[in-house]
Order: sequence, then structure tokens, then C-alpha cells
Amino acid sequence: EGEDDQETIVKPIFPKDYTIFLNLVTFCEKLLSKRGVKEFESWLNPTVRCLIQMDRKFDGGVSGVYKLIELSLRITSKIVEKRNDVLDLLAPFMATLLKRVTQLKDELLLSALQCALASPNELVRRMGVSAFVPALKQSFRLGLRHNPIASFGLRTLERWSESQKNVDSVLPILLPSLEPFLSLNAAAAAESEESLEAEPQNFTKKRKTQQKKPNETPKSKTEDLRDLQVHVLRLLGRLGGRNRFVTGSLVEG
Repeated sequence: EGEDDQETIVKPIFPKDYTIFLNLVTFCEKLLSKRGVKEFESWLNPTVRCLIQMDRKFDGGVSGVYKLIELSLRITSKIVEKRNDVLDLLAPFMATLLKRVTQLKDELLLSALQCALASPNELVRRMGVSAFVPALKQSFRLGLRHNPIASFGLRTLERWSESQKNVDSVLPILLPSLEPFLSLNAAAAAESEESLEAEPQNFTKKRKTQQKKPNETPKSKTEDLRDLQVHVLRLLGRLGGRNRFVTGSLVEG
């Protein structure tokens, strides 16, 4: 019953309006990523507050809300650590989101995971790094079929390894999830990626197709996988002796 309810939530009554909203999300991502923090800093609290209220209104069924929260945290990553007002807003929201991701799927799940894993280092310290471990493991599991979420998870683990004092306690749980990437081949990685890249709504998929640049040459699946595997190896190299938790055979090799 819960799953059926979730399916109802993520389907908009007016598809054209939702498409406009997604275009607005894309516009914000492009504009704010280039403009930087200064113009947005004073708007951080009201923006996060408004987005959290919107998330509650739609019961966590709008991927664009997660994307905008993740964007807000990403572009203000250097200042949000010191903003207790924003961290206080985020704490209950992230606690709910970390429970909710187990009920989501497809593009909504990917957006929710990125939002959760974008949590500021100080918030991770407050809530405890172990609270975020299931979400990170889930990103690695999905990453076997959808490389971008795996890369996002790897960057998160890199950040934790530098900022979280107790990250060593969760490495035995997380690092075994990285071993499959080293033996993955491009054919297997591409097999079911399409179903994760597309949002549940067909009109969203159409919108994304229209945004492709005519002269843009996308990376091949083999190149994407190679870059991801190099990323995994570099992370394991930075961890030094702590990478023994991947697999015994990998350490010996």
C-alpha cells in the first residue's frame, strides 16, 4: 500500500506545470553554480526553509526539491558548516530523508540520495556518520548500474575520510561495496542503466532529450567505467592500510 501511495505522489496532475518546474531547477543549477556563494549566502536560510516546507507539502515526492536542496548545500559548502540556523533546519529533514530513501525508486531515489549525501560535515558529525552509512551503501549498490551516483558516493566517502574522526568505524561496512566496481565490465554496467536514468514520468524523459546539445559527444560506457574504477583505486590509495577492509584478496594482490 505504501508503495502504491508513493507512485501516486510522484505523478503530477498537470505534467506541463511540472515540466516548467524541472526547467526552473535546471536553470537554477546552471545559474547558481556559476554565480557562486556571495549572492546566495543571505538567501540560504529562507531557501532551505522554503524547500523543506515544500517537501513536507508533497510528502517527499518531488525530485526537483531534493536537487535544489543539494545544490544549495553544494554551492555554500564552505559557509554552511558555520550556519547553525541552517543546520538546525536540516537535522530533522535529513533524519526523515534517510528513512524515506528505503521507500523510493528510480530518479526520485537518486535525487534523494544525492541530497542526503550532500549533508554538511558538521551535520554528519552531529547526527553521527553511521546514520548516513545505509544511504552511502545504497548509492554504491545503485552505482553498479548508474555510474554518476557511484561517483557522488565516492566523493562523499573521500570527504568523510578527511573530516570525520570516527570514519574508521564504518569503513569495514562501506569498503566491501567498492570491490565489485573493480571487476565490473562495461557491458554489465550498461545493461540496466536506462531504467535508473529516466524519471517515472515520460514527459521528463522527453525534456531531457531535448536539452542535449547537437554537437555534444557523450562519453562511452567503457570510458565512464574506467574513470570510476580509477576513482575507486585513488580513494583506496588515500586510505592506506585502512583499505584492507575491501577484500582480503584485493589487499594481497
